[in-house]
Amino acid sequence: MDVTDHIEDLEEDKVPYNAEEAKIREEQNQEILEDDIFTYLCNCGALAVVSELQLERLPLRKDDLSRVFDVNIHKIKPFFIEGKIVYLKRGQDKYELISVKNCSKCLFPIFYQSLSSPTQQPMPTTYYIIHNSVRLNKSEKDAENEKTILNKRNIKGGGKGKVVVSTMIEKCSASDEPDSINTTDNYNLNAKLIKQELERKNVWYAEKMNQYKKLGENNLAKKKRGTLCI
Repeated sequence: MDVTDHIEDLEEDKVPYNAEEAKIREEQNQEILEDDIFTYLCNCGALAVVSELQLERLPLRKDDLSRVFDVNIHKIKPFFIEGKIVYLKRGQDKYELISVKNCSKCLFPIFYQSLSSPTQQPMPTTYYIIHNSVRLNKSEKDAENEKTILNKRNIKGGGKGKVVVSTMIEKCSASDEPDSINTTDNYNLNAKLIKQELERKNVWYAEKMNQYKKLGENNLAKKKRGTLCI
């Protein structure tokens, strides 16, 4: 049988870079209040992947909907034990030689690597995550749904310089429908934060004015205590 390698082109489903949007985000000094470290588990619960980005952002392979990463490019650490080397049929008279990587606990296939020969050395650095073989750690998924974004904006304070206003925008759960998101709570929260910030600034200016007023009164009192001339 004539065996040939068949590797489809990868399709990156990342959002295209938008320079204008990136500039706006930079100006607003947007900070995500959470470390971007994601852990993924095998369906049996064993640790499978530790990554600095969500696997949904990785390139997608159309053949089998697997996600593709290169350990020399992406900061991703896979956990597995070696499985079998097999030929996988990709179509009529099209086969691919792959090295299967199994879960270290249940031995279920979760990754594979594409090989040019059964004895290929060194091994490739590209891995394919089998579709639906891993899931995001539930505790991190809940934290991701409750993640909050802090936006810092500078607004003019009516001749009193600039006021830095921090507004909190709560991210909705991925399972929520867009129409069900209640934006009123966010607006109310933002209004309260702005009010608190302005009140704090007003108190600070009032204290400064009182200090200057007392300083002026003290200077005036010192002048009045001078030598009395008749």
